[in-house]
Amino acid sequence: MSKSSAYNFINAAKVFGDKIPSLGSFSGEVISALASPSTPQEVRDEVIDKAKEEDSVTLKELKELKAKHQVLVAEATKTQQSLELQKNVLTQLQQDKISKLTKTANLPTKIFEAFSMP
Repeated sequence: MSKSSAYNFINAAKVFGDKIPSLGSFSGEVISALASPSTPQEVRDEVIDKAKEEDSVTLKELKELKAKHQVLVAEATKTQQSLELQKNVLTQLQQDKISKLTKTANLPTKIFEAFSMP
């Protein structure tokens, strides 16, 4: 075993702790990839749930899960940004409407003052 492989397994032990036995059906390559900092916790949880059902996950499937997760995160971020933009637009429209109503409400007073001048 190479030194980097040993470190990968040490990292996996740190990440998974007592869950390692449930990952016994996975290859060392999959366990190392799961333990990688680039693997989101949601993906790890999904793979561990599959392991509990005695379903193994290949490296290819793990990469697909990570890619799907990245797409979901990107879509969620885009949706959040869109909602923020919509909120800002609505706030501006409300402020504009309030400003116009305030000006309109003061219009009769201004007209009265204009015609009341000696």
